[in-house]
Amino acid sequence: MRSQYEVRAAQNRKVAEAWVTSRTEELNREVAGHREQLQMRNTEVSDPRRTLQGLEIELQSQLSMKAGLEGTLAETEARFGAQLAEIQARISGIEAHLGDVRADNSLPQEEDERNLEPNSSQLLQPYAKVTRDLQ
Repeated sequence: MRSQYEVRAAQNRKVAEAWVTSRTEELNREVAGHREQLQMRNTEVSDPRRTLQGLEIELQSQLSMKAGLEGTLAETEARFGAQLAEIQARISGIEAHLGDVRADNSLPQEEDERNLEPNSSQLLQPYAKVTRDLQ
């Protein structure tokens, strides 16, 4: 009986060892599969996170560039505004000067016309006399 008990115990031990080995291999395969899934999930999470970080950096870069361009635009507008005001002031000065010149020129012209009227009639008198004589 003892030998039967030892044989049966040995058989039970082999069956138990085979079951433990089989179950361990099965669990190791499951763990390996879960490890792969976990790595895939980590990649799925980390890739968008990296993309988001890259986009945030790009956004900050674009915002900085926009601010710089707005500053340049404001400086350009101010510079051209000042130049335009200067040109308008020059035009106003030239127009005022032109008005003065026209006013100054119209007086002598009127005086010249008044002075020429008596002289022109005096110049035309001999022609008028000759014309009368010829008729």
